Amino acid sequence: MAETLLSPGVLARENDQSFITAQPLQAGAAILGPTVKGPVVPSIVTSYTEYQNKYGTTVLSGSDYYTYFTSIAAYNYFQNGGDSLLVGRVTNGTYTSATSTLIPTGSGGPTTGLSPFVLETLSKGTIMNSSGSEAAGNTLVSGSADNIRWEIVSPNTSSGTFSLLIRKGNDTLNSKVVLETWTNLSLDPKASNFISRVIGDQTQNIATDGSTYYVQTSGSYGNGSAYVRVSAVNYLTPNYFDNTGIAKPEFTGSIPAASSGSFGSATGAPFSNARVAKFNELAGLTANADSQGVTGSDYVTMLNLLANQDEYQYNVISMPGLNRVSAPSQITSLISNAR
Repeated sequence: MAETLLSPGVLARENDQSFITAQPLQAGAAILGPTVKGPVVPSIVTSYTEYQNKYGTTVLSGSDYYTYFTSIAAYNYFQNGGDSLLVGRVTNGTYTSATSTLIPTGSGGPTTGLSPFVLETLSKGTIMNSSGSEAAGNTLVSGSADNIRWEIVSPNTSSGTFSLLIRKGNDTLNSKVVLETWTNLSLDPKASNFISRVIGDQTQNIATDGSTYYVQTSGSYGNGSAYVRVSAVNYLTPNYFDNTGIAKPEFTGSIPAASSGSFGSATGAPFSNARVAKFNELAGLTANADSQGVTGSDYVTMLNLLANQDEYQYNVISMPGLNRVSAPSQITSLISNAR
């Protein structure tokens, strides 16, 4: 802790916050189960609208759309006065983020074939893949209400800035649905408007320390966007201006050109590995039964994670879709987690 005497009777004291203990996430209730999309680490939503935006509502299986029991329970929770819900998404297999397609540089830019920067979706799973062919009106054939696309607007080489739009995956050129607008972004890591600093670059993964499960965060800047993070900046422009205030010519070509694109290369899909929908009342009536495309064993990691009271606190916890017949050990763990 540093202390500085500014004047007689005035003392400035700097508190070292590196020793302040992080507080656990607190919610009125916790719910575990499969969702249409969303992060694969627990997060809190405070309304059903927020739940829909982050986790989706209906999922396609075969030629029919289904609603996960998780979504139904979340809806009923908020309808009955709930104010905060901790959602733990359960998946069958490994789910990864989708990354942005090639973002072109401006005239005279680097010729290495890399994007000036790379975006990555916070939501995981193949549902986030919007890349592929494009139909008339700038319509993405793979675009949907659940995934997103990107657009670069207003690039300015004189100021070294540009704007980024995050759009809904199923919009069109003449009817854009802009989810987020980020203006005056820079590739200069020393600037306050550096893209990673503004949008965020952190990622979260589940880790273990012995028998304790926790969420490990990596990255330098907290995520300001609800949809993407910056996973890489390939063409940095440190000290963009020379001593006379003119943009350095070796940097101007690194500014992204006005363009639009999509996201792809995500992995993880529901009902893979011979899993089936089974949303009816007969699902889960035998040991290790498949219910909604997942089984009891798929819940183990999330149950262990939410057992960490230093990370999570809640009043009620549920796993809609599981019962003692199909997942006896998981039900026992659920009861142990209740506190």
